[in-house]
Amino acid sequence: MATRTSDETRPAFPWLWLLPGGAVLLALTVWGIVAYPGLPGRVPLHFAGGGVDRWGEKSVGTVFLPVFVHAGLLALMAVSAVITLRTRPETEVPGTPSRLRRVGGMNRPASRASALRLAKVLLFLAFCLGLTFAAACAIMWRPETWSGVPAWPLWAGVATTAPVAAAVLVITIRDRREAAALRAERRAEGESGDEGTGRGEARRGGKPAKGARRTGTPAPVTPRGAGSPQGGAG
Repeated sequence: MATRTSDETRPAFPWLWLLPGGAVLLALTVWGIVAYPGLPGRVPLHFAGGGVDRWGEKSVGTVFLPVFVHAGLLALMAVSAVITLRTRPETEVPGTPSRLRRVGGMNRPASRASALRLAKVLLFLAFCLGLTFAAACAIMWRPETWSGVPAWPLWAGVATTAPVAAAVLVITIRDRREAAALRAERRAEGESGDEGTGRGEARRGGKPAKGARRTGTPAPVTPRGAGSPQGGAG
């Protein structure tokens, strides 16, 4: 199997998949700046099905908390995508199958295509999480102090995270199948190489290779001048 180690085979960073998450971050920032002057002195900090159960004083930190969290998660997913793309996949790592699986505590992608798929899913996850934060902001940035919470933010969160979970599951299963097929192929190549070496030694009559150490009982040495046991005196 040909092993490619050049960085020229590394996929480019999928910037188009980062744009939706960045657009959500920009929209939340502009929305928060516009809504901030009209917010009451207390804003919701935590809410559940029963309504708002924790409040906080109005400040930049409390009001823009969802924006800050989304910015951090977007940066984290982008860095994770870069690391995934820069990790050498199993198709480019020489060695035994046991050395192929993990690097730095994480699983190697099976191929460059698999790494690119995983990077896109990470960026798409950041976008979906941004939509979830937007639903939370719709409750936190209400101009009136009202403890009731409608049901639609919960369903919005489920609707945005479910496709991502399904995509991650599908890509993970596909990647593991590709990795298992690669390891099986390399095992087969190793076994065929061992069989070829054994057949070569058999054709040579089992003679050791040149430079190999000979073992066994040495042949007896006949003293010089000794006659044949069947010969008689002249």
